[in-house]
Order: sequence, then structure tokens, then C-alpha cells
Amino acid sequence: MAKLNGCVTFCNGPSQDYVGQSRTRGKYLRELLVVLKISFRSPPVQPELRGDLKMPAPRKVLMLHGYAQNANIFSKHLGALRESMGKDIDLVFVDGPIVLHPVDPGGSSASTSLTVLGASEADMTSSDSSATPRAWFKLNPERTAAHRLENSLLYLRDILQRDRYDGVFGFSQGASMAVLLSALLERPHTYPPFLIDGEAPHPPLKFCVCVSGFKLPGYPSTQIFGTSYSTPTLHILGRTDVVVIEEWSKALLNLAE
Repeated sequence: MAKLNGCVTFCNGPSQDYVGQSRTRGKYLRELLVVLKISFRSPPVQPELRGDLKMPAPRKVLMLHGYAQNANIFSKHLGALRESMGKDIDLVFVDGPIVLHPVDPGGSSASTSLTVLGASEADMTSSDSSATPRAWFKLNPERTAAHRLENSLLYLRDILQRDRYDGVFGFSQGASMAVLLSALLERPHTYPPFLIDGEAPHPPLKFCVCVSGFKLPGYPSTQIFGTSYSTPTLHILGRTDVVVIEEWSKALLNLAE
């Protein structure tokens, strides 16, 4: 069986090569996380008052799924990671706002296409919301525009306004959104619709994990990124990923300071 190669790169740090045994993106993601033993446990959390006791509040990580997945599917793929986090880490999985239909990419020859996308559990014809395939944006065939991206940014703005997150973790489309969101929270005034009463809805994030992400084209991505961003980011690249090729991920990696 062909092996799926990966490259793990920390911003301002060295790259590490990894060779996995899995063909599919979903299995590759789970396998890679086990090997890396990614942890969000440091630095320590400041205590918050809960009733009569001072207990450390869970550190929250916003989890953004890939194209044709949803919060439920992504959560299942990362079950081992969720269990390893314990009670002091809260992984918050959210649905992308765009519901996909059979006419969308991945809709024809559904079982094969969705499997390649890491979303074999999704069903475009089911009324079960836990199986509904979703997305954060739709790329045009030329990959020069990300349609409905602005709606997703406003959707995430409202999520961020309601709570506080230490970091963000994204896969594929979700990884692209995670990096864009990290950059936007550093310079929120570059995209005024993201502001609430002239202010950012959330402080800058402490970290970002980007698995098989790619740089988003066009407006407002170009304005948000500028020349770089500085949020500490872990990039995980799949060298034989047939959906997000390595060159696309490296273009995103090159934005980091």
C-alpha cells in the first residue's frame, strides 16, 4: 500500500518529516495526531472563580472541519485527540455555514468523492443533520475566488463574540479559515465588517494548528494577510495529498513571520 508522506513545520522552527501508512485524508489525520501527540496543555491556565472554589477554567480550542465534513464528522475523526485532552481542554467543534448539495464538487459519484475528501460519513441526500456535508467557502474552478467567504467570517465573528478561545485548529478548508481568522484577529480593522461597534469580537489567538491548509485567493484574504501574520502556528502538510497539494500549503506557510 502506498504511504502518505507529510511534513510538520512550526513557524520560526524546523520541519520534521513524517511517513504514515494511510491512504485517505481522514485516517492520515488521525494517525498523524497520534504520532505527534499534539497537546495544548501549556502554558498553565489562570484560575477562575467557580462557585465557592477556584478551579482552572478549561482552555477552549475552536475546531474547524474540512470541506464536505461537519462538526460531528470532524469530532469523530479526532476522537482519540478529544479523549487525550482530559477535562482541562475543551475542543469546540462548529459547523461551517454552507450546506453542500449533489451539484457541488464531491457530490457526483458521492461515496468515492466524499471518501477522498475525508468525509465518507457525509450524506448529501440525508435529512440527518449530523451527516450533512458542509463548507466554509466555495472556490471557483480557476481558484481565483472563494465565494461566500465573507459570510463565513461574519459567522465566525458571532461565535467568537460569545466566548473566549485560546487557539484554533483547522483541517483543509477549515485550516485555511483558521489561519485567516488568526491573521484577522491580529489586524481586525483590515476587514471592517468583522468589527462589532468598531472593536474586534475577540483578542488575538495564542496559537493555530493548520492541517493541509492553503492560502485563500482574492478579497478579503489578501487585505487581511498583508505580507505576514505572527500567531504561533503549527503547519502539517501532506506531501501526497491529492486534494490539497504540498505547493498550495507551502504558499500559506510562507505567510508566517
